[in-house]
Amino acid sequence: MKLKNAIEEYYKMIYHISLEYLRNKEDAEDIVQEVFLRYVTYVHEEEKSFTSKEHEKYWIVRVTINLCCNELKTSRRKTNTNLDASKAKSYIMPDNELFDEIQKLGDNYKNVFILHYLEDFKISEISEILDISENNVKTRLKRAREKLKSGLNIEE
Repeated sequence: MKLKNAIEEYYKMIYHISLEYLRNKEDAEDIVQEVFLRYVTYVHEEEKSFTSKEHEKYWIVRVTINLCCNELKTSRRKTNTNLDASKAKSYIMPDNELFDEIQKLGDNYKNVFILHYLEDFKISEISEILDISENNVKTRLKRAREKLKSGLNIEE
């Protein structure tokens, strides 16, 4: 019963995060499945439990990000062509140029940017998920915005 509740509650969030990273519907769906497999393993086989609903959510987000980063590093991802951004859902990233610039950000900046601006996590939540200070989150967000402005040739 616990797995069913987790799927109902977190499926969309995991899928959106995965799609933001991978830009490929099928790969994002694979990540969703892998996250829930790890969830079952963590909860049932290792007989561990989460201390709170917040702990469970943060664990799921962290696993999702790690799996996406691992997927991006594999040679299979480097040789495959992705679906173009226009095939991604428009509510995720309607502007292809911006989407491309986000993908160019380093993982440190991309992680905080996606979690804050696209998944609406608070700075304090991102700090807990990524196990970094709130000031570090703020700095990374600022630098990500600066890199995006520079990449998009936006002047203030």
